[in-house]
Amino acid sequence: MEYIILDLEWDSVYFPPEKRFINQILQIGAVKLDKDFNTLDTFSVTIRSAISNRVSSRFAKLTGITKEKMLSGTPFEEAVKQYNAFAENSDVVMTWSKSDLYTIVENEDFILKNSLKFKLSGYLDLQKLVQSQLALKGYESKNQISLEAAAEMMDIDTEGLELHT
Repeated sequence: MEYIILDLEWDSVYFPPEKRFINQILQIGAVKLDKDFNTLDTFSVTIRSAISNRVSSRFAKLTGITKEKMLSGTPFEEAVKQYNAFAENSDVVMTWSKSDLYTIVENEDFILKNSLKFKLSGYLDLQKLVQSQLALKGYESKNQISLEAAAEMMDIDTEGLELHT
């Protein structure tokens, strides 16, 4: 059994064909784990926008992905193919909240035009799982918790980690 922890970074961009903003994926990161949750491999790709030639200042500050880095990135379709090859034997894909799933569907619909899909076998929302575990320890909140806050509550040191790449 293999697991994938998938993390996407996206920036909101105006999408003229739909006359609205969409959350365009500009980075795919993943870690492949074995059945005992040992790291087998990692994956990271920065994506060149098919829509815009800029990134928001908030996105650049949060992720470190500048306009120049984005413009030198991999085309989205090729990045998805690379990710799918990486995730080929995975049994479960995990993300921190379902928002990554909604963004994947939006990008498949509008950018890939459903010609290609992300490999997402078996799914687990890690945020929901962690919050249920924290609830057993007395943490009560119906609001979504950040990854950093959850790590701190679980006594996991995040110093030196880039939580948005």
